[in-house]
Amino acid sequence: MRGGMGAGVDEWIARAIARPDAELVQCDGRVRRWVYVAEEQRYLRVVLFADKGDRTQRLLRPQVHSMNVKYFKDTGTALLEFSTRPVDETRELSENIYFDLDKAGNLVSSTNFGTAIACSFAVRL
Repeated sequence: MRGGMGAGVDEWIARAIARPDAELVQCDGRVRRWVYVAEEQRYLRVVLFADKGDRTQRLLRPQVHSMNVKYFKDTGTALLEFSTRPVDETRELSENIYFDLDKAGNLVSSTNFGTAIACSFAVRL
């Protein structure tokens, strides 16, 4: 159990697994589920590992941020937008991958050129 979690953590985890407010299935098979915990006034994220049996990872988050994904089929370019903050700097990670950062150095977006999307995300809100 991580620091800051209240006494009802087992019930919260069970609720996140059984009746999540939101769910994201990653390409590696991991399933992320969120549930709002009113007692803590924040979200609990539970990650279910596809290859590790019933092992879970838990983390209370102050809020859940959305991410926009745009895929341009004609060029094979994917744009992942994590924030609406203004871009201050763009850094090249590799020949085809660029990160946009804000003034504080936080990730705003990522552009992946000439690559096909190797996985799909299923999101339920």
